[in-house]
Amino acid sequence: ALAKSEVRLWEVVTVNVGQWAEVRPFGTTSTVLRVYERSGTQNLKRWDCIATSVILLDGKPTFGGGILPFSQEQAQDFPVFLEYAHRRVIEELKEIRADDQQCSWSDEEINLMASSEESDPLSELLFSFWICETYLALTKPMPTLVNRDGHLLQWSKVRFPVAPENQDEIERRLHTAPHLDFDSNTKEWLWFDGEKDKVRDFGTTILGQLSLVDDSLIATVNSVERAETVKAYLNDLLGKLIGNPLSVHENVQSMMENYSTKNLPPAEPLDVPELITASLDQHYRKILDEPIPALNNLTPRECVQKSDQQVNLIQWLKSLENNTARAPHMAHYDFTWMWQELGIEEV
Repeated sequence: ALAKSEVRLWEVVTVNVGQWAEVRPFGTTSTVLRVYERSGTQNLKRWDCIATSVILLDGKPTFGGGILPFSQEQAQDFPVFLEYAHRRVIEELKEIRADDQQCSWSDEEINLMASSEESDPLSELLFSFWICETYLALTKPMPTLVNRDGHLLQWSKVRFPVAPENQDEIERRLHTAPHLDFDSNTKEWLWFDGEKDKVRDFGTTILGQLSLVDDSLIATVNSVERAETVKAYLNDLLGKLIGNPLSVHENVQSMMENYSTKNLPPAEPLDVPELITASLDQHYRKILDEPIPALNNLTPRECVQKSDQQVNLIQWLKSLENNTARAPHMAHYDFTWMWQELGIEEV
């Protein structure tokens, strides 16, 4: 049965973990097929895309062989990949004809030969596409990370020596500074880009944190430029109460290379589903009326009114639901209301 089975690209519609998954060929709205699988459903989520074969075992459909995971975006790109491969074969055959004067292939014959090339097993094409996408994802350069000011992210610590007799006056000045706000929980001053009475406003940028530790005043910021700015700011504010600063900078790549969880305490379980649900409800209800780049800068509600945007809207919703299901502590979130809100009940 396995030898005769055909690998296809499937979309997961429903999952009963450890029991079965309902799937259908990707890109269709055909009737779902219930596939009975114990181990293969452990990591599946609704709207996952997978390349695998389905075989009959003891009269029940089950997955045959391995399962290759595809994102919604990759699954949508696969037909484009096939079309590109077809065009490239035609172009190469025409180049051969042009280089060989004795070659008399007609355009029709070239098209037939290109079509015969596509008769390779779909499993080989799917695997080739998947391995290329995986390789590109693993080898693509790390993106350039910048802060809100456009400065390259570099975690920077600036240490000012402090004499014991100056600590009380330093604390007094920090407490009264207009751009600093003391956090009683962390015992740190948050350095904002606004006045103290507006530091909690939405959109206000936190420029860094200040803390008095033993005989030092330590400023922590996320760029070299802000490190220089905080030096000037604190020198103006505190003058001779602090000594000459010592700065240490570390870029993101170095932090990732040196990061280790070996000595960290075990993470406490986050068990606040009601709070997470309320937060996601608020966020997702808001974005229904916001322009989305993936939807050609239309809002989801606007897409509902445009027939040529229906497919894009459905794919966006599927990706949104699938990505949320794979995020820690969010798998419980139910997107049913959003489909109903937009009037899309069956896909």
